[in-house]
Amino acid sequence: MQDDFLESSGREGGHTDLGETLRSLFHRVRLLLQSYWWILLLCLSIGLLIQGFRVRSMRDAWELSAQLIIQGNIEIQEADRLREVATNFHDNQLHLMTGQWVSERAAERVRALHPEIEKDWVSLWAGRKGTTDIFQLVASGGSARYTQAYLAQIIQAYLEFRRQTRLETSDDVMLSIGEELRELEVKIQQGQESIRRFQQENNTVAIKELSEKAAGRLSELKTRLEDYRTQLRILESFDEDVSLDQIQDVVNLDTIESSQNYRNTKRQYQQLLAMKEQFGIYLKPKHPKMMDIEAELEILGNRIKIFRAQAFGQIEEEKSALRNRIDTLMPEINKWEEEVVQYSLGVADLETMNSNLNRLLTTRESLVRRKERLDIGRNVDTELISVLVPATPAVLRQVDKRKEIATGGVMGLGMGAAIVFLLAALNNRITSADDLRRMFSAKVIGLIPQTKAKITVLRKDADDVFAESFRALRSSILLHRQDSKDPRQVFLVTSCAPAEGKSTVSSNLAVTLAYSGAKTLLIDCDLRRGHLHDKFGIDRDPGLAELLEHPEMDVQDVILVGDQELGNLSVISAGRPQENPGDLFLNERMDAILGACRQLYDFVILDTAPILAVDDTIGLLRRADDVVFVVKAGQTNFRQVKISLERLSVTKTKVWGFVMNYVKASGTDYYYYGRYKSYRYNDKSGAVDPGDGDSRKKTGRLSLKAK
Repeated sequence: MQDDFLESSGREGGHTDLGETLRSLFHRVRLLLQSYWWILLLCLSIGLLIQGFRVRSMRDAWELSAQLIIQGNIEIQEADRLREVATNFHDNQLHLMTGQWVSERAAERVRALHPEIEKDWVSLWAGRKGTTDIFQLVASGGSARYTQAYLAQIIQAYLEFRRQTRLETSDDVMLSIGEELRELEVKIQQGQESIRRFQQENNTVAIKELSEKAAGRLSELKTRLEDYRTQLRILESFDEDVSLDQIQDVVNLDTIESSQNYRNTKRQYQQLLAMKEQFGIYLKPKHPKMMDIEAELEILGNRIKIFRAQAFGQIEEEKSALRNRIDTLMPEINKWEEEVVQYSLGVADLETMNSNLNRLLTTRESLVRRKERLDIGRNVDTELISVLVPATPAVLRQVDKRKEIATGGVMGLGMGAAIVFLLAALNNRITSADDLRRMFSAKVIGLIPQTKAKITVLRKDADDVFAESFRALRSSILLHRQDSKDPRQVFLVTSCAPAEGKSTVSSNLAVTLAYSGAKTLLIDCDLRRGHLHDKFGIDRDPGLAELLEHPEMDVQDVILVGDQELGNLSVISAGRPQENPGDLFLNERMDAILGACRQLYDFVILDTAPILAVDDTIGLLRRADDVVFVVKAGQTNFRQVKISLERLSVTKTKVWGFVMNYVKASGTDYYYYGRYKSYRYNDKSGAVDPGDGDSRKKTGRLSLKAK
């Protein structure tokens, strides 16, 4: 299935003619304008209408500007200043410049300072110059003098508001600091009084000495307790398998009376073991000497067991003694812990009171220093914003109404173009053969132009662009047949959906092949809504349906042959409409019918039902040699073709070629035909007008073929 689609990277290496690209682009734009011209007209009208209303309210105005700048902080030693918060600083200042208080204050100052100037309308705009710290103020008004005076007073009112805000804030801070100092003085006096009262009631020196003594005694007792517990854990770790030598490394066993005897006995035991090993080299185990050694070893072993029992008895006594010492030591430790806690609480209370007092004193000292710095800073100008460029002379700005209206029209057209191109991007309909070549691997074998005449069956002498397109399609099929190793006789014609010109293509293709001298059979395989009989002016039945239902019928019983002009054309109509024609196509009877047709005709054209409408065509796919897929320009979309090809892939069938139907002759696909359309045979005596509908009129030129 992947072979039916093209990847974009696979076409990058091909050469693209610039002229072809421009013509294709021009054609697409023209199609968009033909479909969506009303959107451009509507948006143009809206843009002109909106801009027209705006122009009516526009007036000629005097315009001037000024600039303010944010300067760096002024560092003054030993002086505290109010620092402005940088969060949203620029936005806040812009809002303040155009705020109601500043505007009203500026108007009052103009009236007071310039009573001779008559008040007029003024609009003010304030903005930031790029990412710099420069503010741009632009004033527009009906009077040059009033606008200039107003902008100057706007700047002064704004700076005055900032100074007043800083002074008010400074006064508030001073009042707050004074209130905090008074509260701190009260707390300091209370803390000092609490310390004096505690010292009077308690001997702090004695408390500290007793606390240190109790802590030392408690530490000593806890160290001794830990030693006892360590010895007890070691003794409890000994089990029956431990040797007396290991016990002696940890516990002193000299209190055992037989300690020296144990060592002697162990030494004798080891010596006898060595003698036994030495004599065992050349003496047998039953030798008297070896038996004496065995007896002596048994005696010494029993003595060692006795020594071990005595040692473990002493260990048990030692463990019992350690437990008694621990039990005796615990009450004394608890007693000293209580005394330490009691002394510590008194010392901790005193230290807490001293710490709180020191903290209050430090805070008071910090507030006093801050108050002194604020007193100094109040007398220093610390304004961050100053005038960079004062108000410039007023310049008259006249409204160019034509330009403004034209701007509205351009904006409307731009909005309309954006909407049109958005709709075009969302529209995935196939409009040209280039779309098919770009998306699918199957080649385009025919381009059928759009025509205003009623399309039925071509006459042999037709020479318009419609007839030439079918002759070109016929040439593609004949060349394909010559180049193929296998015989290509049966061509299946299908499409995505109804009303895409599939039957028109199949019928006129069959007629054109017949005109070339090839014996051609056209079979209407759309057993539901087939209408080839209408195009040729014949009866619908008997036809293919009856031929499939009645095995006793012969193919020639339903074949209709043409007159002298259509002598090489035969047609099998659809027959009576069927509910489930797909079941008939899956029957082996269809294979027999096509086999007989292959023997009688050079070409067999199968006009089938649309792929997406019903499932009837699936049963015919493998019986055809090639599949011709009809696409209607401007109606069939990429998704429909893709789904249709996926359904075809179920039977492992590939489309041989696409036929683009209903192509506009003015488009890129018929660009060259427009230049050479007059290059035709001209016989005035018997020529047929290419625009005459009789060249494709409905005729009854078919009759039942004689057996």
